[in-house]
Amino acid sequence: MFAAISVFISFIVTSLYMLGLRTAANADVMYIVSKALCSAVFVTVGVIAFARNKKHGKYGLLLLISIMCGMAGDVLLALSVTKGNAFFISGLAMFFADAVLIVISLYQQDGFNWLEIVIAAVLSGLSAWLLLSNADLGALTVPVLVYMAAIMLAAGKAVSVGVYKKLHGTAAVLLICGVLLWMLSDVALALEMFIDVTKLFKAISPLIYLTGGNTALDYINGFSYFIGQTMIATSIMYSKKES
Repeated sequence: MFAAISVFISFIVTSLYMLGLRTAANADVMYIVSKALCSAVFVTVGVIAFARNKKHGKYGLLLLISIMCGMAGDVLLALSVTKGNAFFISGLAMFFADAVLIVISLYQQDGFNWLEIVIAAVLSGLSAWLLLSNADLGALTVPVLVYMAAIMLAAGKAVSVGVYKKLHGTAAVLLICGVLLWMLSDVALALEMFIDVTKLFKAISPLIYLTGGNTALDYINGFSYFIGQTMIATSIMYSKKES
């Protein structure tokens, strides 16, 4: 019930952000405030889960810190719209810390194995090929590729822990879904920022642009990211493995 309520609240708040306040000019203070409010939802969920579940061990603490890094990254990326690449790279660094902390928290449950390394390597390779063959990232090349490898490793680790049942069932499902949604949001963001999707996906290009100044990629990025982070935060409530 806690998970369902948390995800529902995240969906409602994100809907308001995407369909209403998100349409304001990017330079508007309300854009930054509304995005921070969406982030505050998953941080609040994480704090409540952390306080109510006394059996999460280091896993819960590391995840709580990770989602706080995620909120900091959200604010920095919002500021980067008007402040430039320095804020973008700083935001990327926060998301990198977010992903690394997730990996470390899961390492507490299991350690490393070949499954997650293979998953991370394959996903990172495909993503790097897609980006580098369709976009010139310039000075952002190294930061973007390093971050991308981190989120792919987090995805691989989450799937691995779930497969090998090293984490309680409900927590594993929430974590896997949350990390995969976060990864999907990054794919949408990368396509929107760095690649001309109307050329890459010519057949569906008329469907890419929707109403209110947003695109389909905007909605995929917003909903998958905030709901994904909320699911990650919620998994703290259901973790029962002491570490």
